[in-house]
Amino acid sequence: DIPSLTSLATYPNSPDLVEIRSVFEGRLNWADNYGAKLSGWVVPPADGDYVFFVSADDNAELWLSTDATPANKKLIAKEPQWNDPRQWVVPDRRDATNPENRSDKFADTQWPGGNKITLKKGTRYYIEGLLKEGGGGDGITVTAKAATAADPANGDASLNPAYFGALAPALPSDVLSATDAITPSSTNTPGAEKWPNVLDRNKNTKYLNFDKLNTGFTVTPAAGATIISGISITTANDAPERDPATYQIWGSNDGVFFELVASGSFTTTATRFASSSYGFANTNPYTSYKVVFPTVVDAAKANSMQVADVGLLGVVVGGAAPVTPTLGVAVAAGKVTLTYTGTLQSADTVNGTYSDVAGAASPFTVTATSNKFYRTRN
Repeated sequence: DIPSLTSLATYPNSPDLVEIRSVFEGRLNWADNYGAKLSGWVVPPADGDYVFFVSADDNAELWLSTDATPANKKLIAKEPQWNDPRQWVVPDRRDATNPENRSDKFADTQWPGGNKITLKKGTRYYIEGLLKEGGGGDGITVTAKAATAADPANGDASLNPAYFGALAPALPSDVLSATDAITPSSTNTPGAEKWPNVLDRNKNTKYLNFDKLNTGFTVTPAAGATIISGISITTANDAPERDPATYQIWGSNDGVFFELVASGSFTTTATRFASSSYGFANTNPYTSYKVVFPTVVDAAKANSMQVADVGLLGVVVGGAAPVTPTLGVAVAAGKVTLTYTGTLQSADTVNGTYSDVAGAASPFTVTATSNKFYRTRN
């Protein structure tokens, strides 16, 4: 239950994972025995009364503040047991007369106006969803409607900025274009379903790769150097089991050495031609990107990976690539001396996770027996 989450010593200030979600829902069918907190703001498009819905697996609570601060949040709905994602109006495991998952029926509401939630246009209201997962399926999904509008259909999308308000910092525009130079992870693709299709912004075409795992592409934006902080994806026309489940984005300024920019999971959906965006933190510019999809939704069932469109969201810095840092190596008397420009990084394996070498200055000397790998970056 929710108290087993909120009573943790690590709650709420020491989470294991923090990410920006493009819709007001958590990761779906992701793990067992965990808790999650979603928070942000809703900005109503018009004055009026609103109804909020939560659908989750397992227990969940939905809180809304009377203003922009968490201090004034009130419990307005909950999922008493569990339901599948976006099951807004099913009666299963909910009170048949007053379903707890909708704010206009929730008997234990804490909202000052009771089950009537009146909000003002353009005003930010803090919103929070809490989930406690046990085993099996998992996830929390939230939506809302004007009180006079029809109820959402089961399966309708969760709350997102496009039709209700700003839940997170707005993601920037796509820096890719249909004319960008692009190469695939392999050419194991059908004739009409090749890698350039991810850039054509036509959901009716797709890139399919029979390698299935660790597929993707390398792209060099024609705009020049860019700083990206998000990825967008559109699902293809059929076979949801082939959809990418996870992603890695690697950046380079020379097309040879790539460093990890971001990695994460996509929210799975059976909806075809569905577009979604995912944000991440990054301040480094790159001129080329390698996009890798390590896994698909159902590898046992899928015969390939497929995706209709992919975008990299960011800003164009323009111009040529930043000056590539240099690294020189000299060995003498059991010592290795590194002469370099840029920032020196080290890792325990050649493909490992590299981190800045604290306090390093060129020339930098280590013993020849040191089991480390070094590189430089801007």
